[in-house]
Amino acid sequence: MVSVEGGMVVLTACPEHQSQILQRFDTGLETHQQLTASLGGSDAV
Repeated sequence: MVSVEGGMVVLTACPEHQSQILQRFDTGLETHQQLTASLGGSDAV
């Protein structure tokens, strides 16, 4: 299970693909945080 905003998501995939999905999800979160920080912390994205 992965925590997403106010809920959870269950990944139904083999362990290798689960790992890849989680890495991409984490990268997306980091990118979102960097972009919103460069906009002065506004969550406009």
